[in-house]
Amino acid sequence: MPVKILHALGAETASGQSDPVDVSDYDKDETVFVLEVTALGGGPSAATLDVSIFNYDPYSGSTDEIVTFTQVTQATSLPNRQWRYNLNVEGLRTINTTSKVVLKKLGHFIRITWTIAFTGGTAPSWTFRCVAYFKKRARSDV
Repeated sequence: MPVKILHALGAETASGQSDPVDVSDYDKDETVFVLEVTALGGGPSAATLDVSIFNYDPYSGSTDEIVTFTQVTQATSLPNRQWRYNLNVEGLRTINTTSKVVLKKLGHFIRITWTIAFTGGTAPSWTFRCVAYFKKRARSDV
């Protein structure tokens, strides 16, 4: 199963987004997105991490949300691993965030965003990675 790293394992101390990731060479009919949060550093009173994956159009800069992972909080047991299974369905605009199955059409470029929030104490440092597993393309003799 081909794998594309969307965010390599590393610490983030502020909200941000990845560079666009070209997935045009992958079979996007079935995709599994995995978020793994391994550590929380710093000394906040309360901290949260929100991660989402978006289609990205490099020409217009527009985005369209594909996947939202469940919020990770300071109270979440770590390591925390979440997955979302995406079926490539065109035209569906509703995302059920409680479901692990998402029906969205993937574009040629995707990117992830993360939002880090905290109250009290020092800024948190969340260590996480996000990867996409794509269905292997069938061989063609043509």
